[in-house]
Amino acid sequence: MSWNPFAEDIQNPIKKLIHALSNFEENTPIFEHIFKYVMHELQTGESVFYITKKEIDENVESLSDKFMFHGFLRQSADIKSLHEKYLSNNVNKEEMKTRLGMMKLLFCLSESPTNFFAKMPADFKYYEVKEEEEIDWGSYLREGIEEWNPSAYSDSDEWSDEEETNVYNESACVRSPAEVTQVNCRFGDRSPEIPKADEHKKEWDLAMKSVQSGWFNRNFIFMKPESVHPEANVAILWDKHLLQSGLSFGNPTNIISEYKMVREVIWQLWEPHNSMIYKFSGNQLVPKDDITISSCRPEALQTFLWEFIPYIEMLQEFRAFEVKVTNQEFSSTETLKSYAEALKNILSKGIEGVVELEQKIIAQEETMTLLKLASFFEQNFKTTKALLKIHRNNVKILESDGNEYRLLVALHVGMLRAYSKSEQDIYLSIYLESLYKFVNVIDTWLSRGNLENSYNEFPIINSNVDEDVHSADWKMRFSVKELPEEILNDGFFQVIINEVLQIGKNIHLLKLFGKLHLVNQLNNSVSLHDELIVRVIASIETYFDATKAIELPDLVASCRVNESGDVYRFPAMCSDFCKYTTEMDRLENLVDVSDSFLMSAYRSFYVTEDEAQTEPKTPKLHERISLITQRIFPAQQIIENTFREILKERYGASGRVVKSLLFSEHKLETHLKLLSNIFLFEDDVIFPFYRKLFEKIDKGGKWGNDIWLTSHLQDILMDIYPEHYDRVNVLVKDAWRDFLNDPLKACSMLRLHYELNWPVNVIISKQNLILYKDLFDFILQIKWALFTLNHLHFADIERKKVKGKTGKAVRILQMRLKVLRFGLINLFSSMQHYVLGFVFNKCRAQFAEDLDLAHDWDTLISAHSKFISDLHKVATNLRDKEENNYGFYYLLYVVRYLWLMWKDLREVELRSLEKYENGYKICYENLTEFILPTESF
Repeated sequence: MSWNPFAEDIQNPIKKLIHALSNFEENTPIFEHIFKYVMHELQTGESVFYITKKEIDENVESLSDKFMFHGFLRQSADIKSLHEKYLSNNVNKEEMKTRLGMMKLLFCLSESPTNFFAKMPADFKYYEVKEEEEIDWGSYLREGIEEWNPSAYSDSDEWSDEEETNVYNESACVRSPAEVTQVNCRFGDRSPEIPKADEHKKEWDLAMKSVQSGWFNRNFIFMKPESVHPEANVAILWDKHLLQSGLSFGNPTNIISEYKMVREVIWQLWEPHNSMIYKFSGNQLVPKDDITISSCRPEALQTFLWEFIPYIEMLQEFRAFEVKVTNQEFSSTETLKSYAEALKNILSKGIEGVVELEQKIIAQEETMTLLKLASFFEQNFKTTKALLKIHRNNVKILESDGNEYRLLVALHVGMLRAYSKSEQDIYLSIYLESLYKFVNVIDTWLSRGNLENSYNEFPIINSNVDEDVHSADWKMRFSVKELPEEILNDGFFQVIINEVLQIGKNIHLLKLFGKLHLVNQLNNSVSLHDELIVRVIASIETYFDATKAIELPDLVASCRVNESGDVYRFPAMCSDFCKYTTEMDRLENLVDVSDSFLMSAYRSFYVTEDEAQTEPKTPKLHERISLITQRIFPAQQIIENTFREILKERYGASGRVVKSLLFSEHKLETHLKLLSNIFLFEDDVIFPFYRKLFEKIDKGGKWGNDIWLTSHLQDILMDIYPEHYDRVNVLVKDAWRDFLNDPLKACSMLRLHYELNWPVNVIISKQNLILYKDLFDFILQIKWALFTLNHLHFADIERKKVKGKTGKAVRILQMRLKVLRFGLINLFSSMQHYVLGFVFNKCRAQFAEDLDLAHDWDTLISAHSKFISDLHKVATNLRDKEENNYGFYYLLYVVRYLWLMWKDLREVELRSLEKYENGYKICYENLTEFILPTESF
């Protein structure tokens, strides 16, 4: 039967428990609230615990270690022993389940046991269990045997072991495991491993040998050396002499072994602290004056200990900077964190050297002295000293400006102006690693189409938020931050501002097109920053021709397994008297190896398998660069050019893909051709349209029906552009009825509208369409002038007679009108040939070349804008060229009045005719420099 938490036999005990714990009466609101909460937890919580002994063992092990960490060694051992006794292997299965459940309950009820134990120790009684004393048979057997201590001065009885008593007792000052853990985990990245129960004694003995056990922070310590040579006991003899001479008024000198003092110095490297040999005087770490080794007087040793303080302070300064970056005391950006990580990578070589040295010292396989340690520090931290000098200059930049851009520029300039190989190697490695964030942002942007700039440290700003591509004012909203000129002129920033920004626009378009995969499928999986480092190192190797001289491990260490055949072991069944194993003793000759199941099951018992061999650890970037470079090398443009090459290889095709999509899927070329046909009168495709318009205007009819005009124009374009003809519309201003008899004004009432969709409307912008429409008005006026002049037939005036004038006077008048007509036709024809022939063909040829060379979004926009701008500039220069109001517009009025005079010779006034003739001549002279086809623009 399943357990029902709402049964009465369950609810009643729960109510009693709540009442006992809270003292609240039943049926009260607060009691009911607590009861509902408890029932809800029982219903939704775990109802069954599936406990294993392994889980309980791990919990007990952790709890025991926690007691040991806080210094309760006896209680830690008791927890383990009681646990082993309570959950012994002799308990049957059912009893074991009960006991496991009880242990689980105890763990659930326990809360900070060490805190309660420390606060109320009287509540916890300790029952000591007497154990049988182990007999140290080695000591027992050595009893009565004198210790042999040879001495070079054995005949002298000045002093002996009886004269001095060693007040140092290691067992009296054993440190707690908490202190052991705190000290041992301070070095490098080594984390202390909690010893298991069966290895506790072994690990404890190792900890006692490897940490400051027994001598750390004691008031007085005296370690007498084993040697009886006077040279090894200088400090002891000196103290004795002062004491016997009555010159000693202070405490006796602390004496420790040189081994322990060397360890003390090494521990100070990780974190300066008060120790046996160093103390803080204010904020300054100084050597103590009452500590020495037995072979040196305190004053001399104190002077020597100052040699190590610069190294301690040097590492502490780097750690303080890392803390500032973590606590955001600077403008804590990802670039600063990358810079701090670059510093750690260079420092790690020196730290690893100290760790290796400490391991050798612990092993005590060779003698290490303070002199050797000082010599080691000088060589080991040589690079660290140079790094500190560079770092301090960078910190000044950060403290004065706090700008990560200036930091990158300073690193770049420092690399170019380095005065030594070591300095250039440091600058190059720090600069490459500090670029990690920038390059990572670029990698994410160009590979996924997302410009993620959470810390706002990237120099390019993305304002394309909630963009609507169908909006009329859509445009690419990537911009460069306003930065000082010295930053913008930096080589790497130039690559970002120019190449990266352009590629980013192309990628953004491909993302909007839904075609981003066309570029991503060409790229490899290696990150952009990793490839930059590999390529830069390859360039340096090429410069120094170091590819054969230096073999570096791969970027990714891989495990290589030796693919040798199985080697069968000889079994351990040969008799004692058998000196050598025979062939019959081989396992394959004693068992059935044909059974594949048994062979797989017992493989580990009789097959020797080669262990996996791992590659050596990959060296850090600075170390790799130092191994390759042989001297200072010209580093100008090495990073920028390499980065450009990578961008070109990875994303160089993005612009061509955008161009291809614009031409293939969005019909850009068709739109450009259609615009030229209707706005620039190319191939005179719309000749039927404007001829019909001029005829209506000439007859004085109602020509301003935009529906009729649009329908007429679309009928002309339908066969040529079946997919785009309906984008063209003709608009007429409302005031067209006021100019029914004025054809010149009527032409200015007409407007063409061409509808463009995204993304073509960005290539052909609104500003471009304004220029197209302006050119259309200008060319339409030329077409009207030529249409009007060509329709002034001689027969229309030769048959007319003018009242009050003789035949000769009429003929002269007709002749002058004919000459003026020929002159105007010649001038307007020259302007038409110049604009639509010479200028248009030249601009179109250049446009075709630029369009062919265009490789991305911006170059396409630039090519088209240049084409229409150049054409419009020449046309407007011709149209607006005037001198005393004599120019293109004056000629249009001359045509208009000539058309009126041609209709009725009676309207001709000789003064007006003479005025128009003279005006024509002036206009001709003013426009000659434009209309001559030999002139260029």
